[in-house]
This record gives sequence, C-alpha cells and structure tokens, in this order.
Amino acid sequence: MKMSPLSREELTTLESYENLALTRSKVINSTPFNRDFWRPEFEKFRKLLPAGRVLDIGCGNGREALLFMDAGYEYTGIDLSQGMLTEARQLAPQAKFLNMNMYNLAFPADRFDGIWNCCTLFHAPKSRVHSALREVRRISRKGAIAFFVVKAGNGERMVEDFRGGNERLFSFYNEMEFADLLEAHGFDVLESSLDLREYNPPQSSNVYLIYFTRVV
Repeated sequence: MKMSPLSREELTTLESYENLALTRSKVINSTPFNRDFWRPEFEKFRKLLPAGRVLDIGCGNGREALLFMDAGYEYTGIDLSQGMLTEARQLAPQAKFLNMNMYNLAFPADRFDGIWNCCTLFHAPKSRVHSALREVRRISRKGAIAFFVVKAGNGERMVEDFRGGNERLFSFYNEMEFADLLEAHGFDVLESSLDLREYNPPQSSNVYLIYFTRVV
C-alpha cells in the first residue's frame, strides 16, 4: 500500500525520531521507570480487554510490546521510523513489527480487538487527525477497546527536543475537544483523565490527556 505523503513538519518529526532512536532506547531500556512508564494504563487496558488481537500504533522502540507479549496478546506494532523499528526488533524479537503510517493502515476492516495509540496522534497535524481516526475505526472490531494519549494545550507547533537539535510537530488539545473528535469517529469514551508526569526528570514535564474508549 502506498503511504500518504507527509507534510514538511511530519518529515522533520520523522527525521528527529530516526536521530533519537538509539539514544532513546538506551535510556528506556536501562531505566525501570521508563520501561514501566505506561504500566498503570496497560493494567487498566488489560481489565477492559483481557485477551485478543492488539495493534500498537506508533510502537517506537517496542517498549509496550513487552507488556502485551508477556500478557499473551496477539500483538502487532507499527511505526514509521525504521530506526525505532530496528530497536524494537532487538528489544522484543518475538513480536511482529511493521513499517507503516497511521493514515494508511494496511489491514482489513474489523481486524483488531484492541488499539494502543499512545503518544502518536499528537504528531499528526490537526488537519489530518480525522484521517488517522477514520483508519483506526476501520480496522477495529465493534466493541474493541482503544486507548489514546495526546497532549494537553492549544494549537499546534514545532517543539525542539530538550536534548537539542531535533524538532518535532506537536498538536495540542483540551479534554473535551479530543473527546468530541473520538465520539465523532465512533469511539465511546469510557474514561478520560488529565495526567502530569515526568518523562525524563528533571529536564521536561508533559501534561497528557488519556482516554479509554470502546468502538461502537
């Protein structure tokens, strides 16, 4: 399947992740805190969907693949960064990883019981988030559990990484704004929350919007 062309800002973001791939994996793999960063959310996801076929959209270096594989899910991770996928395959060699973007998901309709879309949609321009959500809905079975994480704020802009030298596009949302987007595309919001946690203390902090949804 031909991938949708990316904007200049998206290409810059992709280049940033290629540059960060090895450094990012070394930090995550050597730090228990980072390896378990989303474990509380994973455990909640697991209660909603104890088993099934799960797609991890924007899997990065495969950090959450370990959680899903250990719990017995049929897991597939996708990412647009070849560098991140190289790291993912080293971290979780038994997992299935594919190079793919979120605007063209090369899967049949109604394929997945669960979606893990963590910290990926906020790299989509707001003008394209509808396309991404339509694709997620298309490949999700009715009743599927879908988990989303975006960043709280307003507008969209390029942001320099705190380590310097890399810029990435970030789109920001308020809680109701993104909930309305989800509902409009067939995701019933079961729970949403605002979450402030340190990602790489003390250099940066992120305010996340977290959503657990069910496909209708």
